[in-house]
Amino acid sequence: MLAAGQAIRLRPFTVETPKCLLDVGGRPILAHLLDALAAQRITEALEAVLPPLQAC
Repeated sequence: MLAAGQAIRLRPFTVETPKCLLDVGGRPILAHLLDALAAQRITEALEAVLPPLQAC
């Protein structure tokens, strides 16, 4: 899932919001991904995330 990296190409949208929580069609991207998994009868998912990077 969209969890790793700094999301530089999606700025300014990702300055304060993680990629997976960006709104697309009125819902977070993560909700769309989880729905797609559920449609395939996948009942468990794991998303690895890192804490926000600190400014130098």
